[in-house]
Amino acid sequence: MPKGESVCEFEQLVLLAVLRLGGDAYGMRVRQEIAQRTGRDAAIGAVYATLDRLAEKGLGAVRRGRGDAGARRARQALLQRD
Repeated sequence: MPKGESVCEFEQLVLLAVLRLGGDAYGMRVRQEIAQRTGRDAAIGAVYATLDRLAEKGLGAVRRGRGDAGARRARQALLQRD
């Protein structure tokens, strides 16, 4: 794997949280899932920065939409690599 494409430990945790949450993979839910499963209290900014990095690496995507109460939300999704 070329340099810059490898996945660090925290990126792995975020990927696993997104996978587990499926369609409910919003940033705050990802943070809560990581905390619940690992006991690690990740900063929400670190979660969003990691989600952006994963998208840049082609491992994730962001779909923008509205939540139940009409608030804007960005839903995370994993991408299959060829």
